[in-house]
Amino acid sequence: MQNYYEILQVDKNASNEMIEKAYKLLAKKYHPDMQPKEKRQWAEEKFKMLNEAYSTLSNSEKRADYDKKFKIKDNGIYERYEKLLEQNKVLKSQLEYFQAKFNSLNNPNYINVNNVNNVNIDNTRKLTDQIYQITIMLVLQIKILLQIILQESEIIYITL
Repeated sequence: MQNYYEILQVDKNASNEMIEKAYKLLAKKYHPDMQPKEKRQWAEEKFKMLNEAYSTLSNSEKRADYDKKFKIKDNGIYERYEKLLEQNKVLKSQLEYFQAKFNSLNNPNYINVNNVNNVNIDNTRKLTDQIYQITIMLVLQIKILLQIILQESEIIYITL
């Protein structure tokens, strides 16, 4: 999430008039048509960011929503939540992999008669342990996600 206040170079408590002044000044300064050819692409990106920031901060409803989200981000909750979601995806894919492997070991067509007593039982135990560990990690992540959601809702409640 970008800091729109920094993009427009204004304080978080800036009035609508101050935001508009800052936007007009920066839009004129970074307008792509006012830039040399080699800086045009960079200026276009900068101009898009300015427009996005202005459209959000100049609208009181959008600004209030943005401020709530940004306050949550400032507390690090947003990053922790995103990181946990990424870890969760990895763990789920690992769990699916080990479940498929486990299922293939228990498939009668897969069993090698010569090694049935040693290899398949050992592999089954190892895979069961791995699935168990991943499941425990997923449960812990769900617990942490719930704590983050509760923290987030307390922050939103406090700001209302």
